[in-house]
Amino acid sequence: MTIILEAVAVSSYRGIGPQRQTLSGLRKINLLIGANNSGKSAFLAFLSRRLSNFSGEDSYNQQKLRPLDPLDIHLGAHGNATEFQIGYSHDRVVDKLQEKLAGEEARELAGWIATDGYAWYVFKGAAGEFKEIVGLSGKEASNSIQNLVYKLWQSLRPGYAGGSFQNDWYPHVMSWLRTLVMLPQIEFIPAIRQIGKTGEPYEDRSGRGLIDQLAELQNPELKEQHKKKLFHKVNAFLRSVTGDETATLEIPHNRNAILVHMENRLLPLDALGTGIHELIMLAAFCTLAEDKIVCIEEPEIHLHPLLQRKLMEYLRRNTNNQYIIATHSAALIDTPEAAVFHVTAGKSQTLVRPVLTASHRHGICAELGYRASDIAQANAVIWVEGPSDRIYLKHWLHCVRPEFTEGLHYSIMFYGGRLLNHLSANDAEVTDFINLRRLNRHLAVIMDSDRASVRASINKTKSRILQEFSTGGGIGWLTKGREIENYVPPSLIEAALREIYQTRFDGMLATGPYDHVLHFREGGRGKNANAPRVITDIDKVRVARLVSQSPLSATLDLQQRLKDLVHMIDIANG
Repeated sequence: MTIILEAVAVSSYRGIGPQRQTLSGLRKINLLIGANNSGKSAFLAFLSRRLSNFSGEDSYNQQKLRPLDPLDIHLGAHGNATEFQIGYSHDRVVDKLQEKLAGEEARELAGWIATDGYAWYVFKGAAGEFKEIVGLSGKEASNSIQNLVYKLWQSLRPGYAGGSFQNDWYPHVMSWLRTLVMLPQIEFIPAIRQIGKTGEPYEDRSGRGLIDQLAELQNPELKEQHKKKLFHKVNAFLRSVTGDETATLEIPHNRNAILVHMENRLLPLDALGTGIHELIMLAAFCTLAEDKIVCIEEPEIHLHPLLQRKLMEYLRRNTNNQYIIATHSAALIDTPEAAVFHVTAGKSQTLVRPVLTASHRHGICAELGYRASDIAQANAVIWVEGPSDRIYLKHWLHCVRPEFTEGLHYSIMFYGGRLLNHLSANDAEVTDFINLRRLNRHLAVIMDSDRASVRASINKTKSRILQEFSTGGGIGWLTKGREIENYVPPSLIEAALREIYQTRFDGMLATGPYDHVLHFREGGRGKNANAPRVITDIDKVRVARLVSQSPLSATLDLQQRLKDLVHMIDIANG
């Protein structure tokens, strides 16, 4: 889908003070994550109250914008101090200009308008009055740019000629460019939600009026039969979260409840528990909304982390809206393809910044009081030694079960194999690692055997861990060969090493199941060099990424091991 809102900036609104706060690089799903009272809801309130059906035309907004409530104005500011900016990417500006100009001309003019990657439209005050496009006031325009603006002006005003850049062409073109700003309805789903009675208006997405809406989807009028597809979507989601392929929603003729057909029984939705009740409400709200921006406050209420992730997956794959979600659930921080923003309470105002690094994500988890044990309870967890192991495993799982999504159906975590090599079987750290199985029985651990031959033994530490993890539905996977790389066909390893090391690579040393398959002879050292040197310090992550571009080629016991792992993940996900 096309991203409806690409960037927005706000100042002097509620907890957002005079220091402008920006959300840019917005995607289909956008998470505002932070502790309670950090100011997340201010963004949702602004979007749903001020930007719903917003247009770049002043006359339109003066009729549509609701007045600012005194509590909407940042402490110490006045109503006219409230300012917001809507950003459009260079490509969106090009698309707009191509309505009137040729491609190269449109790109040249867009480069002048969107100087930092975005064209920022500034609106000010209670009426949302347009002020400028940031950076253009007083900006020098070359003869080429002035000619393009003149050409665009003439296409907008056929029959007109003459005039000047500053007084005629530029103002008229800027006014036309404001028509790019046209937002759809923005819906707000509050944190407190409860399915209401029949006959109530479907206005505030709190649950009131939902029964009637679902009844219309279940039995639409003749000319609206396409709506039935939406009802089927919600039913498919119900089956996904309950694990029952027969589960189906039904709205009775008197519309006094939402019923569920399940396991040859007919139950009210409430009987499935608060979590499922909450989940179906949210899925229904978001399915009923089409091609809109939807703001959701705290979707995690009453939801287990696994259900939270299933909801995000449903929104991502089965709806065509854009979502701005305020949450303090770290379980959502790894939602695939989501943009994540960290919201904090500064000394005098709310602050927001994008979350771009793993360390920032970990810091947020700590701030929210999230513990490793919470992660371990989320779903199937697979422990591997390091990043290259994760790349291989994720690729292999995708090959055998492409519908699996990391962070939803399973999680991969690192235990640091080198650290275990320095621990004895009875060390406290080893015992703590094994005790993770008390939190979640759907755990697997994958370990390199490090054996140089088929008869070589493994140490007592690995033996204990593998034995403990292999009981009660878990998996202890010891590689059949020396390391995880020995599962990869030598031809793929060789091709990856050759691409990475170019002339330094002069051939692999050995390719057996118990050899160091990544080690290679160094070439290109000149005629006077000593005997070829063996390179052992290999970029394992780069090799793994290149290998993972090829289809799975199961060797040794890989196929059976993946089959066992898939079975465990299936059970963990109901």
